[in-house]
Amino acid sequence: MSQNAPHPSLLNSKLGNYEVHNLLGRGGMASVYRAYDPALDREVAIKVISTAGQPPDFVARFQREARVVARLRHPNIVQIYSFGESQDQDVVYMVQELLPGTTLSVRIREMGRRRMSVNRVQEIIDQLASALDFAHSQDVIHRDVKPSNALYNEQGELVLTDFGIARSAADETRTTTEPGVLMGTPSYVAPEQAVSSAALTSACDIYALGVILFQLLTGRLPFEADTPMGVLLKHLYDEPPSVRRLRSDLSEEVAEVVSRSLHKEPKQRFRSAGELADALRAAWPPGRLTSATTNIAKRASSRKRATPNAQGKTAKTSGSRQRTSARSSAVPMKTKTPAQNRSQAVSTSTLPFVKRDTARSSAGAPTVAAKTATPTRATPQKERKQKTAKRTTPKRTRNLGLRFLVGLFTVAVVGVLILYGTNPDVLPGAFNEVWLFLQQLISSFSS
Repeated sequence: MSQNAPHPSLLNSKLGNYEVHNLLGRGGMASVYRAYDPALDREVAIKVISTAGQPPDFVARFQREARVVARLRHPNIVQIYSFGESQDQDVVYMVQELLPGTTLSVRIREMGRRRMSVNRVQEIIDQLASALDFAHSQDVIHRDVKPSNALYNEQGELVLTDFGIARSAADETRTTTEPGVLMGTPSYVAPEQAVSSAALTSACDIYALGVILFQLLTGRLPFEADTPMGVLLKHLYDEPPSVRRLRSDLSEEVAEVVSRSLHKEPKQRFRSAGELADALRAAWPPGRLTSATTNIAKRASSRKRATPNAQGKTAKTSGSRQRTSARSSAVPMKTKTPAQNRSQAVSTSTLPFVKRDTARSSAGAPTVAAKTATPTRATPQKERKQKTAKRTTPKRTRNLGLRFLVGLFTVAVVGVLILYGTNPDVLPGAFNEVWLFLQQLISSFSS
């Protein structure tokens, strides 16, 4: 029988006072069952590990680690209820809370290459970081942080499980340097963890959290190979790819957070998981524009600011134009021709250059569609011209009348000279005397 197969005698049997119902999953030497606790009338999960072939101190070490994890009371850490041993069945078991939700690994697999939202990624990292910070404060190093060890509870919150559980060297997905000591999963293992299990620090858990962050952002792992050893070698010697190469809309700040969390040197990583989560939130806050959309917004804004005014200066931004429009709505404007009206119906914010008669600076009148403009009164200069024209009209009329009379008199005199100038005696008496007087007057002027 394979070590990964469920123990046939445990199905529909009892472990201590717990009634074992069905198998939930297995991995390595551990199998997880759904069971019922009749004393407290609740369902629980029981993790069972076979003691066959284990060193003599295996049970004592497993119990010691179970006691340490049982002291970790945190909403994002699985709660341990009890520990037991069944010598008849050659197993030790740990009773813990039953988490009905799926694993984070399943959620990531369902997402595929689709991109998670900012809020979703930060929520996952915040909850895992909170669990790790509390465990590290209690001198507990998880050593196997990965999406399949994070399950959702009834409230939809992530709960980190599988703290400090020993693994067998027979598990091909594990690598160890000492028998029975967990070294982690190759895809999430830190470089120093792949070399030796001695003197491991919390930095290895922070590295694994960085791998999860990389996976959440890009939908893939930073290091992939055909064999577990190939993956380990890449963790040891290769630099992880930049997340911006796989997702160009991310900012340089986000890429720096991921790069620092995956640094080869433990001391160069974040000092805590919470510091990693805070750095991510600062670099990628909810609602913030990504680099790609920010560049588009900058280009659109520059096009708006490029509108020149009548003096050759750069026009103000759209906000200033709106304020200028509000202040100068009562300023009189010239009546535009239909062609000018059509040109003014286009907003100057969408054109790189606008004619001077359709867009003015903030000191002048705003751009307004002539179709909606009301009739305007004349400017003061026009008013002065109109008043002057009114005053000069009667005078011009009088001058024309006087000129007409002078011209008429001149025509009459010339006519008389032509008719009677050579023989004035034929004129009537009174006219004759007038005519003689005029002749004398003309003669006096000529002399």
